[in-house]
Amino acid sequence: MSKPSLAEKFVASTKIYIELPRDPSEYFSSLNALRDELQIMFKGLLKRSHENDPEIWFALGHGDSDGWGTDRNAAVARAWFQRAADAGHSEAMCRLASKLRFNTDDDE
Repeated sequence: MSKPSLAEKFVASTKIYIELPRDPSEYFSSLNALRDELQIMFKGLLKRSHENDPEIWFALGHGDSDGWGTDRNAAVARAWFQRAADAGHSEAMCRLASKLRFNTDDDE
């Protein structure tokens, strides 16, 4: 089995918030650690954005769309999703279509 890519790890990490502890002090500690990890991974993805890899472009769109590891920026997210979709990334196509069809960022 192959090791997950940085893009796959980034997208998977954004879903961890559901599993955060219920105790408030543990929750905020875990949340801050997750935020820091996402910021590091997002910066790593940006450094690799020149690569011809639609997974990276999708992950960057995912981050910009929802504010994972960076400030939320709908216009930049659409551009990353467009780039990934143009390269054949099906999930990026769906996210982009939702944004364009409904003119919204709520596309989950």
